[in-house]
Amino acid sequence: MKDSYLNSDSDPLDPPAAVFVTPGTKIVDISASGILHVDSSTHIVDNAVVAATTGYARTHTMSNAGDTGTATTTTVITVDHGSRRYVPRKGDSVLGVVTKQGNAEYHEVDVGRGRNRVALLPVLGFDNATKRNRPMLKAGDVVSGKVVEVFDGDRVVMDCVNESASSASSASSEGYGPIDRAGGGMVWRVTPAYARYLLSGKMAVLNVLGAKVPFEIVVGVNGMFWVASQEKERERAFLETCILGSAIQRMERMAVGQQEVDERRILEVLKKEMAAR
Repeated sequence: MKDSYLNSDSDPLDPPAAVFVTPGTKIVDISASGILHVDSSTHIVDNAVVAATTGYARTHTMSNAGDTGTATTTTVITVDHGSRRYVPRKGDSVLGVVTKQGNAEYHEVDVGRGRNRVALLPVLGFDNATKRNRPMLKAGDVVSGKVVEVFDGDRVVMDCVNESASSASSASSEGYGPIDRAGGGMVWRVTPAYARYLLSGKMAVLNVLGAKVPFEIVVGVNGMFWVASQEKERERAFLETCILGSAIQRMERMAVGQQEVDERRILEVLKKEMAAR
């Protein structure tokens, strides 16, 4: 699956940047985009896909084998809006927190879908895992992985196998699996739309903050991110981690509707967070 963002006048399969849209904004001409599937966040007007809600325009492609065995490609156009509830799609790279240690088959993982709507993570759903040699997760552990099945839009199965992970779509630059929290770190939540924006690399937020306070971060498209200061002293590391997580959250409100937030404003937010601690 290829995830990307659209420009209203660009090739939907090779867009240059994320674009904030409002209801009525033209996203792409149907004639320029091939086969389309339009969901409830968009509609067709005058042979064009138009936003039906406010958010960030996005496209992904799916290949399906027909009855004749001939592969067809469908381009799905959606608008990620400000809802904090995550709607899973197969292939999504996500971050989650284990809520129930696995029985013989599955762990239960909170991926931000709301109360009692966990994702199932097979106990052997890791690289080279066997019954005798597998990660021994417990409630509260953080994992990065990908959605492998979505049943009727409700039941979700994920795994942490890296065979199809890529640097462009992975929730973690180091691949899927348990997040090593030996050095600390905390999980924060933002909207899925903002998480995708952070992952797109089009915002300077993470680079500017990292130049002032070195840190590690893992972001999932489901709107959950884990961040940890690289400070060695434990108490200061905890303080810096709180400051970083809160600053990244606050930047979401400033970033809505903008292609970029300038460095001065980012540093103002960081300064306020430091003063508040």
